[in-house]
Amino acid sequence: MKQSCSTSAFFTSTIISAVLLSGACNTAPQEGKKGTADNAVHIPVSNDDPSKFAEIDSLIESCEVIPLETTDQSLFGSINALYAIDDRIIIFDKYNSKSILIFTKDGKYVNRISPAGQGPGEFSSILRCTADENGIEVFDAGLSKILRYSTDGAYKTEFRLKPFYKTAFAKYGPEKYLFYNAGEPVINGAGYKLIAWDVEKNQRESLFFPFDKRLAKCKAYIDEQHFVQSDNNTTFFELFNDTIYSFNHSNLTVSPRYIIDFKRRKLPPAFVNNHKILDKLKEANNNVHAIFTGRLMELSNYLFFKYNYRQSERSFIWDKIHNKAMANTHMIGLGGMDIPILNWYKGFQENQLVVKMESYELLEWLSEKKRTGADLSSNPLVKIAETLKADHNPVLIFLNLKKNKI
Repeated sequence: MKQSCSTSAFFTSTIISAVLLSGACNTAPQEGKKGTADNAVHIPVSNDDPSKFAEIDSLIESCEVIPLETTDQSLFGSINALYAIDDRIIIFDKYNSKSILIFTKDGKYVNRISPAGQGPGEFSSILRCTADENGIEVFDAGLSKILRYSTDGAYKTEFRLKPFYKTAFAKYGPEKYLFYNAGEPVINGAGYKLIAWDVEKNQRESLFFPFDKRLAKCKAYIDEQHFVQSDNNTTFFELFNDTIYSFNHSNLTVSPRYIIDFKRRKLPPAFVNNHKILDKLKEANNNVHAIFTGRLMELSNYLFFKYNYRQSERSFIWDKIHNKAMANTHMIGLGGMDIPILNWYKGFQENQLVVKMESYELLEWLSEKKRTGADLSSNPLVKIAETLKADHNPVLIFLNLKKNKI
């Protein structure tokens, strides 16, 4: 069941995980080519006057509300990645079901991909996954292998990688991948954050961003996702770094793509370049510094990202066509309901954004509105709520954004 509506948009929260950096490999590294920042887009972020931004509601042309079917097999707890491909919705739940769930475009359950073991065609855990029209790829870092499935969840094949420390990955060619490893010592103690990997040769093709050896021995905070992919480029970003990079698939060049300017609120280098980064992060949050936290999403006309300011996470929308900030907030208004959004994802269409709402939150809101006698006749979520229970899967809201901004 899906419900159509016309309305508004969105946001809040980043899941950050701590990892211990280690590992090594004997392959001689090749320093990758780096572009200049001459063509980078500077994005000023200000909190001084929120009224100067257009309301999020003005960006939304229409929307569809789709509840995800709840069964014993399809139940999940969180969305760490979402892919809308052809007529499939593919969801990665890393921390609860630890599985990949596959639904139809209308929210009907199709299949799930779950850990099974360590043998051929099996994996013990999913660190990351990616998906496109050719299928789903599961990355098991512990077993150093990638397994391939159809978009219906049928196993196809797998291949193993040489062991090295990797915490995120993206695909930039039929047998080529980008890995983010947060400072694995590659050779003679030198670490590189970004590695382009050739599967056929089973070796590194290029290395980017040397990493401080002192920091590489400590715990680093990394975002759940580091890559946003398009046809010929992969956008790379990381926590604390105000520069967002673009990796060109054709010439294997990394260049600054966006530079986020927090002006006087910019996080001083002393906070980041310190091995006691946990203490420094707390100190930064207690001051007036703005911290880029990622959750980057890029559509044809808009760029979305999150940042922390005064212990509160904000969501920022940038109009790529007119180089102008559109919104600086973290809520979506839907039929009189203000919804805090944990994350956003790419939809089926060119300028379609997907956000989620937990079933229990929807039911609590509806109960409160009924108690106060509010008129809910225009709210598209009311009919959906009649089919839900508090422990059901979340509801997805597909927001169709205006292609030509107001």
